[in-house]
Amino acid sequence: MGQIFSKIQSLFEHNFNEEINFQTEEINDFPSKWRCISPGLTVEGICTNNSCLAYNKKVIHNVGFGEFDILKSEAFCPMCKESIIPLAPGFSQCFCHIKYKKKSCQEKQIPWLKTTNKYKIFQQDESCAVEYEKLEIDARELGTGQLVEKSIQEQIDVIRKEQAQILKEKEDAQIDKENQQVENEYEQHSVLLLDGSNVISDGAYAQHIFAVNEFINIQSQKGGVQTTLKDVKVELQDNIWTQ
Repeated sequence: MGQIFSKIQSLFEHNFNEEINFQTEEINDFPSKWRCISPGLTVEGICTNNSCLAYNKKVIHNVGFGEFDILKSEAFCPMCKESIIPLAPGFSQCFCHIKYKKKSCQEKQIPWLKTTNKYKIFQQDESCAVEYEKLEIDARELGTGQLVEKSIQEQIDVIRKEQAQILKEKEDAQIDKENQQVENEYEQHSVLLLDGSNVISDGAYAQHIFAVNEFINIQSQKGGVQTTLKDVKVELQDNIWTQ
C-alpha cells in the first residue's frame, strides 16, 4: 500500500503544483513567535492590529485537525488574537484532503496529501478569496491510516475508470478517423469502378476493389452494413469476372 500511496500522492501533487503553486519549506525556517507551526492545518495571513508585535507581518494561525473552510472560517493572529485575513493554508505532519474551486473553473479535489517533516503551503500574494470561490480542507492525524487508505483505494478506482474512459475515447476517435478515411476512399473508388471501369488499368482496378472491400468489411464488423453496400460488393465482384 505504501508504494501505491507514493505513486498516487506524486500524481496528485504534480497536478496540484501546476494549478496552485504548492511549495515546500523546512519547518525550522520559522523562528518568530507569530510563525510557530503545530501539526495539522495552518492558515497564514497578515496581522492588521497596529498595536501588535506582529503588525503588518505574515503570521500563522494553527488550526490543527478537522475540517476548515478557508473562505468562511475565522483565523487569528497568535500574538494579539485579533482576526486576520487568510492568505493561504499550510500543512505539516498530517494527511489533508482538499476541495477547491477557482473562479470560472470547475470544482476539484486533492484527496489525502501526506506531509511529514516538511511544511507545505499555497504560495499566494493575495487573499484566497480573490482567486477561489471554494477552499475547504480536512486535516487528519498521521495515525488515521485506515481512513486514508480507504479513500486512496477509492480514488485509485476513480483514476482507473477515468484512464480507461480516456483510452476508449482515444481509440474510438482513431477508429472513426480511419473509418472516415476508408469511407472517403470508398466513395472515390466506387464511382470509378461503377462509372469508368473500362478506362482504368488492371492495377488501379484492383486497388479500387480493395478499398471498397475494406470499407465494407469495417462496416460489417460494426454491424452497420447497408443493403446498397452489399449490392455494390456483388456487382463489383461480378465485374471482375466479366473483364
